Amino acid sequence: MNGSGRQLAGLPRFAVAAVHRNASMLAVSFLLVHIATLLFDPYAQLRLVDLVVPFFGQYQPLWLGLGTLTLDLLLAITVTSLLRQRIGLRAWRFVHWAAYATWPIALMHAIGTGSDTSQLWLWAVFALSAATVAAALIWRCAPRPVEVR
Repeated sequence: MNGSGRQLAGLPRFAVAAVHRNASMLAVSFLLVHIATLLFDPYAQLRLVDLVVPFFGQYQPLWLGLGTLTLDLLLAITVTSLLRQRIGLRAWRFVHWAAYATWPIALMHAIGTGSDTSQLWLWAVFALSAATVAAALIWRCAPRPVEVR
């Protein structure tokens, strides 16, 4: 949410960290539900190996592989976040930067495998999420204002 070290207006740093952590856990929860439902989908016919080895599946290997790659990146981010105190800040930060790659890869996965990609409402969701991610990246990468004392 605010990895740049700048405070968001009116929010203390601990609140921003809590929102970031809770949003991340919610996203991982939705991902687990997505995976569990697909495992029981007779049309997709996914195997457990398809969930961890990218581009190995028989069902749309490219598009499914992008989803698997996203899952692998999110697993690495989650595990290193849980082990942050043991692996050190530098290693954690290096892996955590992979979070920026997960969104466009997941979006390509959604476009390639989604059954609703012909629907206008879904493209509106894609556009809104793209605008949100772009705004977050601009905020994150923008130079910090110089404080005058």
